[in-house]
Amino acid sequence: LRLSKVSGLTAAHGRLLAGGEGCGVFESRDGARTWSLLSTLDGQPGRDDWNDPAKQPPGHLGLPAMLPHPEEADRFWAVIQGYGIFETTDNGETWTPRNRGLRAEWPLENPEVGYCVHKLVMSPIDQQRLYQQNHFGMHRSDDGGNSWTELTRNQGLPNGLLGRTGITASPAQPGRVWALVEAEDGAMF
Repeated sequence: LRLSKVSGLTAAHGRLLAGGEGCGVFESRDGARTWSLLSTLDGQPGRDDWNDPAKQPPGHLGLPAMLPHPEEADRFWAVIQGYGIFETTDNGETWTPRNRGLRAEWPLENPEVGYCVHKLVMSPIDQQRLYQQNHFGMHRSDDGGNSWTELTRNQGLPNGLLGRTGITASPAQPGRVWALVEAEDGAMF
């Protein structure tokens, strides 16, 4: 694989993690002076398709977001565009898809993967509560990403969300999340 661009960057636990377009996680422990490949998520469902040029949208698929656990340095979640959320609890040695309950409005070859997740955040108050946004709406997890409940249909959010969004969880009120989303018709909510 060849790294052509960095899709996401996050800092936690004395290191930087970078997500690459070729769906690799890179790590720096010296302030970004040097980098090493941490994981390419080999063996995950859909992994063979991630770099198939025939299945790439403009700009190619990538790893645009990593969400580190605030207390467990070896635990973090990675978002692979077009495939979903994956969690590691052993610093990238092994991964588990975390997409149960997400909605996709296209045929899935494997129900574990195939979700175009754009954003992923954790509640600063409750480390088990995660929020994510994808093409079809917002979802919440109350069990660290093991399962998801859709918020779009019962919270008045528009269906058919685009990638230009922002979400954050309240640092003071459990269960409160703010989202700036653009609907298919260009309206902002």
